[in-house]
Amino acid sequence: MAEDHIRPVGAPVNVAPQPDWVLGPIPRLDVDSSLLCPACGSSGMHYFRIRDYARHESTGYITITNLDGGGLTTQIAPSHTTDNPSSDESGVALGFICYDCGEESELTLASSDDDNCVRLAWRPLVRK
Repeated sequence: MAEDHIRPVGAPVNVAPQPDWVLGPIPRLDVDSSLLCPACGSSGMHYFRIRDYARHESTGYITITNLDGGGLTTQIAPSHTTDNPSSDESGVALGFICYDCGEESELTLASSDDDNCVRLAWRPLVRK
């Protein structure tokens, strides 16, 4: 795969990648719009889990809904004990595995009251 296909237009060529992650935390797409693995840059990604973090206004709790091959589970936990991708709002995490390198990662969507935006980023997946 040519490096031009995984680097944003105008991005410097000599930017050092984060350790162990070829593409870093910013999600990238191949020329055919395939999501690329943040660890090895291949398009052999498969999602296996969807996790929703619904923040309860002013209660300090989050409802976590998990959908994977084992079915649907829901739990309520104090906000500070969760891995919600958003520090002050609700969030979503999609669990992926790369068929080429075996890396497991999560693509996260995080709402933010402070910035009035939604952030999209990769993070390493930690199985619970």
